[in-house]
Amino acid sequence: MKTSTSSRSIAFKLSFTAVLSLLVVLLLAIGIVSTLLWRDFARLAQHDAAMQAASLRTLVQTFDETAQEQARRDFALFKGGFAGKFALSQAPGSDGKPDAVLSFEGAALNADFTAVDRFTKDSPGRRGDDFCPHGGRLHPCDDLAEKAGRRACLQDAAGPESIPLTR
Repeated sequence: MKTSTSSRSIAFKLSFTAVLSLLVVLLLAIGIVSTLLWRDFARLAQHDAAMQAASLRTLVQTFDETAQEQARRDFALFKGGFAGKFALSQAPGSDGKPDAVLSFEGAALNADFTAVDRFTKDSPGRRGDDFCPHGGRLHPCDDLAEKAGRRACLQDAAGPESIPLTR
C-alpha cells in the first residue's frame, strides 16, 4: 500500500508541477502579447491624434486665409466707395503709448464711424467696418450701431483680424 500511495503522490506532484508550469507559460505568453498589443494601440492612437491635429490645423489655416481674403475684398470695396487716399500712421494715444491711426484724406477714422455709416447707407447689402483700439491692438468694429450707439468690437488680442498698434 505504501507503494501505491507514494506513486499517487509522485503522480500528483508531477501533474501539479506540469499544470503550474503550463499556467506560468500561459501567463507569460498573455503578458507578452498584451504588451505588444498595448504598444501597437498606443502607436496607432498617437498617429490618429497627430492626423486629427494636422487636419484641424489645416482647417483653421484655411479658414484664416479665407477670412483675411474676405477682409481684403471688403476693404477694397470700402476704399473704392471713397475718392481719396487712406493712410496708416502712429500717434500718441490717451495713455501716452503709440496708437495706430487709420486716416482718410488726413482725417483720423479710429472710433469715428461717420464714414462707415455713410458707406453702409450708400451701399445696400454691403458692410463697412472700422477699427477701434483695445488691449494694444486695433480690432474691427461692426458697422451696425445699437440704439445706445455702441458697436460690436472683436476684442480677441490674439486674433488674426486685429492689427498691432506698433510695427
